[in-house]
Amino acid sequence: MLPGTPPWEGRYDDPEELFRVHRFGWALTLLASGVSDAGLVRLLEMADTWRSSHPCEEGKPGWDSYSVAERLVHWLFLISAAKRRGLPEGELFGRLEASLRENAKFLLGHLEFRGGSTNNHLVNDARALYLAGVCLSDIRLRETGRKILEFGARNIFTSSGFLREGSTHYHLLLTRAFLEVMWAGQAAGDDELWKRLRDPAAAMVRAAAFLQRRDDLALVGDVSPDFPPEFHRGVAAVGARLLGQGSPPLPRERGWHSLLTEAAGAPLTAGATQNVSRKESYPDAGFHRFVCEDWALFLYLNPLGYVPSWSHGHADILGFVLHFRDMPLIVDSGRSTYLDNPLGRYGRSGRSHSAVLVDGLEACLAHGHNGYVPAMLPDFYERAPGLSVVEVAEGFRVLVICRGFERIRPGPCPLPGI
Repeated sequence: MLPGTPPWEGRYDDPEELFRVHRFGWALTLLASGVSDAGLVRLLEMADTWRSSHPCEEGKPGWDSYSVAERLVHWLFLISAAKRRGLPEGELFGRLEASLRENAKFLLGHLEFRGGSTNNHLVNDARALYLAGVCLSDIRLRETGRKILEFGARNIFTSSGFLREGSTHYHLLLTRAFLEVMWAGQAAGDDELWKRLRDPAAAMVRAAAFLQRRDDLALVGDVSPDFPPEFHRGVAAVGARLLGQGSPPLPRERGWHSLLTEAAGAPLTAGATQNVSRKESYPDAGFHRFVCEDWALFLYLNPLGYVPSWSHGHADILGFVLHFRDMPLIVDSGRSTYLDNPLGRYGRSGRSHSAVLVDGLEACLAHGHNGYVPAMLPDFYERAPGLSVVEVAEGFRVLVICRGFERIRPGPCPLPGI
């Protein structure tokens, strides 16, 4: 349902909610739900209202780099959908396209390079620049976006294709970003983009497929406040189709996948049970899954041994997710708020996960949570966990060796075999 008044005029206790309304992700979910032509025009008019009431000014609501990048992408989807439907273009389109150029210019001057703390925000900036470059026929925006995306593919993902930030939901978000770029690049005939990004994007899609083996995504790490996880259920399926990895079924429920598959004329199909390997392990990313008859164990072992400031991870080493006959028995609930309050701190702590604590302390340190400060020497906090797996007749014997507790008492602390 379309909001009666602009969402940004509401009052929000959580600043992330205020960021969200300025980013227009809520408009993208409405578009994906199959909004009518009249509804789409209304969304464009609301974008125009935002434009006129929020002039470009650094530090003002909606003018942080991440919000600018998100808004750019979401407005481009709205405008592209209107043009594809043949809605008449007029002064409204002209004003919005001028605003898109202004947003892109701002973003070019405020790219989120943060030295050793550079993270997914930079890739989000690059996606926005590339898509704007394609839609506005601006080669400078397109080339800048492509070069930064190449950098991001090399530096913020593991060799196996997982985002290095300890969050399953953010992996889907960033895989989505690359798929939108690949989709636009294909439409624009950008062979150079496909040559340079196809292989890393394919690895991201395979990683997403691993995480989406079940409908209920294990919410390891932070959950983005901008979109619910179920909105991205089709990421792995769309990626496989786009990159020639097969034609897996798409979710029946509408979501992000509806935006790309309907634009390409692909039919929606019902989901189907996928074959799952008995053992899948990605040590460079820390993700592991073991299936034994009716039981399925999902394990994340942060390969760094600590949670750095640029990460979306939690103090969840030694935590796991367990299913019996597709029924979740032990789950990871993610994080319900980014606020620095008791609930927000609880969500990052080992207490909110199926983890082991010793004397009330977690097996790893997390920036801004339990005393880790960036100036600490890695020799103190960098104790990556070890994993040993033995296949036995009845399944697997999994042994995790965690040295993180050595900061409070000497000697390794083994987690009993699961």
